[in-house]
Amino acid sequence: MGLPGSLLEIYRRMKSPRKPMADEVTTISAFLQGRPGESIKLPMLPGAGSGTAGIEFAAASIMERIVLGAMVRQEHPGRIFEIGTFRGVTALSMAVNCTWEAVLWTLDLPPEIGAEEVNQRYYSSNPKSGFRQLADDGTKRDVGSALRGYAGPCQVEQLYGDVATFDFGPYCPVDLFFVDGCHEYEAARRDTLVAWKCLRPGGLLVWHDYTWKSVERAARDSCAGTCITWIERTSLAFGRKP
Repeated sequence: MGLPGSLLEIYRRMKSPRKPMADEVTTISAFLQGRPGESIKLPMLPGAGSGTAGIEFAAASIMERIVLGAMVRQEHPGRIFEIGTFRGVTALSMAVNCTWEAVLWTLDLPPEIGAEEVNQRYYSSNPKSGFRQLADDGTKRDVGSALRGYAGPCQVEQLYGDVATFDFGPYCPVDLFFVDGCHEYEAARRDTLVAWKCLRPGGLLVWHDYTWKSVERAARDSCAGTCITWIERTSLAFGRKP
């Protein structure tokens, strides 16, 4: 589908993120073309919740959510897995675009672990991390808050645990795997390797924040020989498992 006028204006005004290394580059408009009559859903989000960091704080952009919806419509996955729920914005964006029975699992650290502890565990070397901002603001992580009240044919299941120790076996094989966990290099590389192992042949691996140098390097080091495509003016990139 083409971009509606209002969204096209948003697209034109978007600041392009850092251009990462990729084997191929595509655009948002090119990615969305070719499906006449098919409407990509952009879900309504609940209120801001606690603190001043609203539900869209550090979330995927509007255009990224539209692209994820288009990917789901294009791939028609029956089994979707996401690492990094946070507020649940991307999980909801994928779920509402499943017009068929599917299951989406989304994994994050247990909700009782506060932003301060997450920052100390995973981002202690990054004074500007989002979790540092949440901790300073006194805002709760509100894991999966955007998913509350969701009703649709896609079954969404919230999972809790640390990727380093979580048993992914019962959830494999996966048709579409979305990686948006810790962005430090070693963690992003671990998440990518886990996702690649879980994917079925022909399955799609999608990275959020691929424009971070650490995520880009982790993806390229973990999937050597795989064609990675960056979607221009977004932080999304994807690769398909042979």
